[in-house]
Amino acid sequence: DDAADWNLAAPAEFAKALLANRLRLAATAASPSSRVGHVTPSCLGGAAGSAISVLGNTKFACGVSASVVELSAAGTAAAAAGCHPLLAAGVVLNADLPPVCSRAFRPGPPSDLAQALTVQMSDALAQSGCLDAAQLTVGPRHRLQLHVDAVCLSADGSLPDACLLAVSAALANLCLPRLVVPADAGHDDSNSGPSVRSTAAADVGVRRCPSGEQFRPAVLRPGSAVICTSFVAIDNDQLLSVPDGREEALPGAAIVRVFTAGGGDLAVRVVSVQMVGEAASELVGRCCREAVERHAACLAGPLAR
Repeated sequence: DDAADWNLAAPAEFAKALLANRLRLAATAASPSSRVGHVTPSCLGGAAGSAISVLGNTKFACGVSASVVELSAAGTAAAAAGCHPLLAAGVVLNADLPPVCSRAFRPGPPSDLAQALTVQMSDALAQSGCLDAAQLTVGPRHRLQLHVDAVCLSADGSLPDACLLAVSAALANLCLPRLVVPADAGHDDSNSGPSVRSTAAADVGVRRCPSGEQFRPAVLRPGSAVICTSFVAIDNDQLLSVPDGREEALPGAAIVRVFTAGGGDLAVRVVSVQMVGEAASELVGRCCREAVERHAACLAGPLAR
């Protein structure tokens, strides 16, 4: 029809015409709750912590597993000096964009976009101040290492937004068996700290508590989360929050991604701002304010616990 032809021939002008009538292309524009998203926690039976996030037509599944690693003072210092701060804190994060989520991705090694997404998520978590690395300590010579895998099930814009939503929810509902550290492993016979579901525990002399007791380590500080809110700026005038793939691809549009962190005892703050294209400073400031508001809405909605 005429609207479809107009959208195909001049997508930017078509989007502006929609905005003039307070309409948008994205499914996330249907209601304020759709821009916040939806989370289903503890949905993957084989994971110690898991969640599926839905944001418009974009979906992510995140699962967390853990292993016990033995530490030495020299080895820890050497490793921390040359690795990402998130890895030094005991968290390994990987974001995957498989072909099943979009025809834009092909089988084989991780795409450049998947690698960039992994770096974005890792940087945001490391800079957030929401991670409590002390919760990963298991006695004086051991600690947990968390493996956080986020897999995109459907890609239609705002990928960092949906990915971090799933990662925050999965870390928040982490539940692991408590561990005991035998006396011959350099500690007394019990551990009051966090624990791990790991086949590697036996390799370092750590065992699961015989009672089968479970423990919820507060790796993500209580009540806190790390959130990304994406925006598309058109002509430094119109601002679209949580855009879909079509809106992100509009010719001449700038993409602004605002990473926020906080909640609980931590004040919500802007961690970083990333831009593709150019946007006026006033518009970026508006993005930051709206991102903080959406962060609070996420804590009160899908991430409430």
